[in-house]
Amino acid sequence: MRQHDADPCQAATAADICASAIVIDATGLYDAINKDGISSSLDKRAGIEIMCIKEELARQKTQLRWVSSERMLADGMTKIHARQVLVDMLRSGFLSGERQAVHRSKEERQDAARKRSS
Repeated sequence: MRQHDADPCQAATAADICASAIVIDATGLYDAINKDGISSSLDKRAGIEIMCIKEELARQKTQLRWVSSERMLADGMTKIHARQVLVDMLRSGFLSGERQAVHRSKEERQDAARKRSS
């Protein structure tokens, strides 16, 4: 139930209103966030920033999803070559968050590629 006096800056408010997801197309960032612990290949600052992102995602009960760059709708706002995908979605009024385009880890993406080639 929505409360009219709820503060939208509070994480609890965002989690109570609806489920949310952040969609990114950066595979390196996606894999680093989903990996347990901090990779030794990351510098200390990047590791701390990734830990902060993980904590905030958990606090706001937000899912992290990856899509290929070709399906990233936000690119249509800043890149001329990607505008048609955004325009098509806006015209159709339909946005799909199909799981088949979303993979949970680098290993799962590699497994899916192996299955397709078999």
